Amino acid sequence: MSHLTVSLLQILFVSILMVAAQLLLKAGMRGSPALEPTPGAVLGLLHRVLTTPVLLVGWACGTAATLVWLIVLSRLELSYASPTMTGLYFVLLLLATRVLLAEAVSPVRWAGTVLVIFGIFLMSRKG
Repeated sequence: MSHLTVSLLQILFVSILMVAAQLLLKAGMRGSPALEPTPGAVLGLLHRVLTTPVLLVGWACGTAATLVWLIVLSRLELSYASPTMTGLYFVLLLLATRVLLAEAVSPVRWAGTVLVIFGIFLMSRKG
């Protein structure tokens, strides 16, 4: 397997881990009132994260994604890796929220997703 193929698979893995983290964090915050950015709220949120298994697993997925991302950054140019990962993450997150959370996705968002996919294709081309 080529160096680029391995790096692209790692980017895909980072995107999947990030989507999993977001879904788990959303699940862990379900039923929680909107939080205000106050010191008390932040301490309460920290306590909730440390005592809610689904939030801990979501946080762990995000941490694992960061570690794999550091490996990617050691191999690829940031100007290539970051847009590729961001685009994949965006597409996967949109699909996951539609399928798993039954969130409404407007035709405009789907059109934007098609443009993102096209952009990823263009970025993967040499030249």
